Amino acid sequence: MNFELQPGEKLLAQEAIQLAEGRRLYPGTLILTSRRAVVTYRRPPRPWMWVLGLFIFYALFKSVSSRLKKERVRHQIKRDRFGSVEGSDQGILVFHDQGEGYAHVSFAIRSKDSASLWQMRMQRWASGTDDVEETVPLPEARIVDL
Repeated sequence: MNFELQPGEKLLAQEAIQLAEGRRLYPGTLILTSRRAVVTYRRPPRPWMWVLGLFIFYALFKSVSSRLKKERVRHQIKRDRFGSVEGSDQGILVFHDQGEGYAHVSFAIRSKDSASLWQMRMQRWASGTDDVEETVPLPEARIVDL
């Protein structure tokens, strides 16, 4: 399934990430909307698919290959069910919802941003704040005469 905004849904932020699946990392995007957090990914085409496509079914395979290049939805968490973000070794971040057992949704990503920044960003998003990209203001500097 490819990502599309639902009626009445607003795009708040998009971040290029790497989706961690087992020991592999796939290029993807973490998308925050007014209703949900969505992780999309792109799987690179397999080498044997290119060979098969070139020699046997070029035209047919070309259309299938173009579909594989689109980003597909891998995970999504509704805004009101978001739980937490945890940082781990090697810069991997794990996102959890509030579900339990089979209803639990979690996914792992690698991002250029720190775990603390993601925790702050996701807390703002979960609280209903639509401005998730706003940074924390720096403390006001004072000039002191010596």
